[in-house]
Amino acid sequence: PAWARWSGCSTLRVSPDLPRYRAAVVDLLGFTVASSALVSIDRLLLERTTTPEELGVYCGAYDIATRVHVASSALAAMLYPTFAAQIAAHGTLEAARRFVQVASVAVTVYFVGLLALLSLDDVLLGALLGPSFAASRPLFALMLVGVFVHLFGFLITPWQRARGDFATTRLAYQRAAGVMLAVGVVMVPLHGALGALIAYLCSRVAELQLIVSEVRRMPTELGVPRRLAIAAAMLAVLTMLCVVRFQELA
Repeated sequence: PAWARWSGCSTLRVSPDLPRYRAAVVDLLGFTVASSALVSIDRLLLERTTTPEELGVYCGAYDIATRVHVASSALAAMLYPTFAAQIAAHGTLEAARRFVQVASVAVTVYFVGLLALLSLDDVLLGALLGPSFAASRPLFALMLVGVFVHLFGFLITPWQRARGDFATTRLAYQRAAGVMLAVGVVMVPLHGALGALIAYLCSRVAELQLIVSEVRRMPTELGVPRRLAIAAAMLAVLTMLCVVRFQELA
């Protein structure tokens, strides 16, 4: 048909790479569905099993804490074509070195930025949400831990896609959606907004899977374990400070 020639479908149909393209499409679709589930499960469970007040308290903290992902999404959109071009021009090793450098800087900037958000939580939530959302502050503090871990997904996903690996990300986020649902079904009816936060934090097992997969693949000369230890120390410090703030406000 004429439309097939114009659209390129006739060429694609006879391409030897068609099975790979099909697999990539399935992986991208699976990742999209799993990601959509991860941003909906906690709030849907809250809506169905608790009160509107609990849902409002949770959404107040969630919407403010995750707004930093606007910058993360922009970064991921920029990194994918950058890494793909680097792999094509300089090879995987040089591109991996660049990825590790970018990730190190991004993690440090995020760490400092989240510390600033934690120190200004009363001003930030008061200005954006008003005094009626004061109960969101403890949840906001703990949610920043998940936001920090979530950053690794925005960094690793474009790197894996640039290498043609779409399956690892899909599997990681599908498993995480299952974990979030299992935890949420138990915790949300028992603890309301706090239970939804626990489910959200557990869903960050997605990024932990991605980190493990990349540590295994990275060449030893790039010093990834050392850099990862520094990131783990940042996470430990941030977690400690967030827990202290949560205890002060709860």
